[in-house]
Amino acid sequence: MFDRTDSADLLSLKTEVNTDPIAMGYAAAINSTAQLLKLLNDPANNVGGETTNVELTAEVLLDVIDTADFASNQVDQGERDWIKMCFDYARDGISIEKYRAKIQGIFQVNSQTNQNINNLTRPLSRGEVLFGAGTVISRDDWIAARES
Repeated sequence: MFDRTDSADLLSLKTEVNTDPIAMGYAAAINSTAQLLKLLNDPANNVGGETTNVELTAEVLLDVIDTADFASNQVDQGERDWIKMCFDYARDGISIEKYRAKIQGIFQVNSQTNQNINNLTRPLSRGEVLFGAGTVISRDDWIAARES
């Protein structure tokens, strides 16, 4: 995560904007903080195309489990019960990400459910690529970097 009190982070952000190493187009936005922040924070503007895994939550699991796979003979009753228990944990706010491999192991390798789980990614913004998933560069962050 970006830390505006960290001189290394400030230098990295300032260098990124001044040198534009992957041709994000910062020069055209240098006089508009709002436009510059959009380039840094909007994944649609990241020309690098990097992605990250989406965390496995109950809501996501409901979206990715194929009902035909779940009802088929590839999943026994004990495994169905275990998956339902994961939903209960997740509903209570407990992450089920650590069970991703086990959930995938329940279904056949070429199942629709495993294909869906393997495709659970989201695009990263340039700020996230530089400073970690979840990073949002604020106006104050950019001003601190620019003035450093």
